[in-house]
This record gives sequence, structure tokens and C-alpha cells, in this order.
Amino acid sequence: FFRLHFCPISFLMDLATEVYDAIMALGPRQHLPAAKLEPFRELCEAVQPLLLGEPSLLRLQAPVRICGDLHAQLGDAQHLARLCERFPSQKLLVLGNLVDRGWANVETVMLLFAMKLRRPQEVFLLRGAQECSAINRIYGLYDEMKKRLTVADWKLVNQVFDCLPLAAVVDGTTLCVHSGLSPSLDRLEQIEAIGRPTEVPDSGLVTDLLWASPDSHPGWDQVPESPVLTFGLDVVKRFLKKQCLRRVIRSREVVLRGYEISADGALVTIFSAVNYCGEFENDSATAVVEEGGELRFDVVPFKKK
Repeated sequence: FFRLHFCPISFLMDLATEVYDAIMALGPRQHLPAAKLEPFRELCEAVQPLLLGEPSLLRLQAPVRICGDLHAQLGDAQHLARLCERFPSQKLLVLGNLVDRGWANVETVMLLFAMKLRRPQEVFLLRGAQECSAINRIYGLYDEMKKRLTVADWKLVNQVFDCLPLAAVVDGTTLCVHSGLSPSLDRLEQIEAIGRPTEVPDSGLVTDLLWASPDSHPGWDQVPESPVLTFGLDVVKRFLKKQCLRRVIRSREVVLRGYEISADGALVTIFSAVNYCGEFENDSATAVVEEGGELRFDVVPFKKK
């Protein structure tokens, strides 16, 4: 790899392809050597204006493959990339939590940014709870980047995270968010109006999209001693009826089958990191919204060694 002082589109495409090929060639638990981490900054600087050129609420036409949390598990990110190669007519939407907890933060970020640069109109990345400097300073990204790159690079990638879109509507039927709804969300245009780049505030619409979680109790509630809100399935159904939507797809929580359907199909949770943290023995899954809004799932089962 080489450092680019001038970045014509063709050079950036070549760089993204070179990074993509190198990371896709890695085996289990393999890292890129230090000499091949040099393009990290170029990838960040190139992808940032692409993200800022997109609205805070994406509107995507089907078919779209939807991916949940990856948590720096490179094997799952590589599997996702292979699915994109196998089904090139599908767009890809990743619902955030790209980083933290896993062992390959740097490679996972580089791979996803390279995919975005190679296919900017087909690959879309949303912000998750971990794409926040206050969180990934603690849960893995910072420590890995300080060891393998620099603190300045960690600050740079968090500047890119501040530019990530926050939600998407797929096929006019499906709202996709990282985590949840918000009591302040009356119209989808409110998400469109969110300016970026933005940090994650202590409370409000942005925070709820990244942190609010479904609960078995009806209505809205608050996690004790926390700003995190919970919402009942009745909240989901009322919201969908008002917005003329069919379902909400979210991620953020481990589900053993890789996906979980609740509220008569109104709420779907997707998790795409198999055997999360080497402890949960969970399957991983992606969801595909087909034309007409129909939904199907592709599952990668956990296999004990």
C-alpha cells in the first residue's frame, strides 16, 4: 500500500480494492501486518464526504440485505462481503455497532469503508451505539488503535462515525434503526432534519435511535439509574400505523437464532456476530427486504469446535 497525496477517484477505487482484497484474504484470527495499515487514514478521509452527502434518513429501494451488529468480528464482516459478491443486485445496509468487543476493529472498519468506496450507491452504513468516542474509548476500539495505529487515527475514525446516517426506510415499508424508537419521534422528517456531523447527546432523538430498547411492558419507561428508554410493543404498532409502515428492523441485542420476530412481525431484531465474544453460542443472521416488502432471513448457525 502507499500513501496518496492526491486522490483522484480512480486512485481511491484502486486503493479501496487493494485494501478489500488484502482483508478478504485473511484467515481466522489473522491481522493485517503493520505495513498494510497505512491506508487507514486515506479510507477515513475518502468515506467521510460520501457519508455527509447522504441524508440522515436514507430511503432505499428493495432488494436490500440488512446486517446487524458485527462488533469487530472480522469473519462475520468477510461473510457479509461474500454475500454482496454473490448477490450484486442487492443493496447492503449495516445497522451499526461495527466496532468494540471483538478482536479486529481495524480490519473490520477498513473492510466496510473499502466496500462503501467501491460501491457507494449500494453499500450503506448506519450509526450504532458503539460508534461514539465515549463508548469505544472503553470497549475495545481505542485500545486496539492505540496499539496498532495512533490515537490521532482513533479520533479521525470517530469524526467519520459522527457523519454516519441514523436510520433508513426500505421499500417504503420498513424502518431500520440501530436500536429503537423515541417518544419525541412523531414524523420521519424529524430524522431527516438531524444535522451531521453530530456527537451523541445525553438524551433526545439521536440517543433514543441508538439506545432505546423494546420491553415486555407497554408504553414508555426508563431503565433505572440510566438515560436509556424502553418501549412496549404497543408503542411499535401505534408508530407503524401512524407512519404507514409495516415493520421496524433493529439490531443491538444478541438473539440466539440470529433474528427474532415479535409483535406479530412488527418488530424484528437482527444480530450478525456469530458466537458473540466467543461466549454466547448464538447464530448470526441477515435479513433481506425483497421488492414488495416481503422479508426473508439468511442464517449462519453457530458450530461448536
